[in-house]
Amino acid sequence: MEYPEEKWDPQLPEHYRGAPALVKDESGRVRCVACQLCEFICPPRAIKIEPGEISAKDRFSKVEKYPREFDIDMIRCIFCGMCEEVCPEQAIFLRKDYAITGLTRAEMVHNKEKLLEIGGVMHGVVLKWNEKK
Repeated sequence: MEYPEEKWDPQLPEHYRGAPALVKDESGRVRCVACQLCEFICPPRAIKIEPGEISAKDRFSKVEKYPREFDIDMIRCIFCGMCEEVCPEQAIFLRKDYAITGLTRAEMVHNKEKLLEIGGVMHGVVLKWNEKK
C-alpha cells in the first residue's frame, strides 16, 4: 500500500476503534449532559469535563447540566472505547480515523468545538431530549 496516497478506509473492519468525537442531534443540541462517566472510566485520564448548569427557564432544564468545557488529550487516549460504552446519552463515538496528527502537544488536545466538528450530527433518538424519559 502506498500510504498516504492510498488509504485503508475500505479495508477497516466494522469493529475498528479510532479517535473519539462528540456528536449533536438533528436540532443542533449537544447530546452530552456532562455526567462525567467517560471522564471517570477513562484509564489514561485523557478526558477532562467542566460541567455547566442549564438555566431553570430553559425548556430543557430537566437535563440540568451541559459540558462547558470538554477536552480529550489525543496523546494520552488509548482508543479503548470505554467512553463510548459508558455514555448513557450516546454523545461520544469512536470514529474510523487513524491519521491524527499535530505539530505541538497543544494541537493534540481536542476541545469541545473540535470534537463536535469532527463528530458531526448523529441521527436517532436522543434520550436526554425524549419527553417520556
